[in-house]
Amino acid sequence: MRSEYRRVLEKSGIRVLDVYRRKDRDSVRFLYRGKVHVVDLKGFYDSVKPEELLNVLLSQVEGR
Repeated sequence: MRSEYRRVLEKSGIRVLDVYRRKDRDSVRFLYRGKVHVVDLKGFYDSVKPEELLNVLLSQVEGR
């Protein structure tokens, strides 16, 4: 994962463990508040801004 994405996510308490790249989308495995989560993205993580990726991950975990 690119450092600018990792930096933004770590400021919010998300520690990225893995990024699984498929033909048409990515899945991100991360640690947030003591639990491991896996979120399937609709595209590739680097096709959106770091802040948008943060919002997508948090919305999937917190049910926003």
